[in-house]
Amino acid sequence: MQTKIDTLAAICKLAIAFCNTDGEGSDSETNILYDFLSGFEEVTPEIADQVIQMAFEMEAREAFIRTLCLAEEDKERVSNFFADIICDDGQLTPEEEEYYHRVCATCGLPDILEERIIRDESPEAAPAEVEDTEIYPSFVVIDFRGNATYRWVEQEDWDTLRGEMCTWIQANQIEVVRYTKPLNALSKKLELVGKHLVFLTSRNGFTVTVGDNMTATLLYDGGYELFGNIIIALETDDGYEIEGFKMQSHLDKAFFAVDEAVGGLLSLK
Repeated sequence: MQTKIDTLAAICKLAIAFCNTDGEGSDSETNILYDFLSGFEEVTPEIADQVIQMAFEMEAREAFIRTLCLAEEDKERVSNFFADIICDDGQLTPEEEEYYHRVCATCGLPDILEERIIRDESPEAAPAEVEDTEIYPSFVVIDFRGNATYRWVEQEDWDTLRGEMCTWIQANQIEVVRYTKPLNALSKKLELVGKHLVFLTSRNGFTVTVGDNMTATLLYDGGYELFGNIIIALETDDGYEIEGFKMQSHLDKAFFAVDEAVGGLLSLK
């Protein structure tokens, strides 16, 4: 697992929710949390404290999406970590069990919880999972400084969309970049069906002064720098029609997957 601080903070955000499912977290559960962090070679006690602080400050939606974006080989480790926390007190309430199953389903984690302890039938309220929302077709605009914003449209017809996109990135004309090795890997990671991830950039220059865009350079993977601002979008496999993301979770997941792919260069505004 990559020891990226914000990824570890996302996992700890959900772990803290598990600690609080049956009331206040215990010292023993806190020890499990720190033991988990200490299993990463680069995580010193000082960094572990920083991760926990970031976890408390992180929005729940970001924690769910970053955990969802974990590599498959890392998800079993995280699932076992969550199970260790809720089973630590020797009593598994129905609410704890239900919340564990829901987190696994939401984040794509293997559901490995077995009846390791005696169940406690006392009712306790479990934290609510993040809710998904249907949205207008939306895109991620990334400027050359790494600042990212979400933009949405009411109409996806290309004549209208092309003009709006030119305005977003301050370009005269735009072109689509598709099927690069990094983009193909992201399309696979996002489990897109009938679509693939693309980015759009200027075809013949920008209307403002721009700098090199490291995100675009890394996603293009062409061995040279790309300049200016870009738009992350979807494109259909048949017909090559540009589309936006229509569910909030899909938009968030795409943003965090791109951010992970380019080494955390992005900042969502």
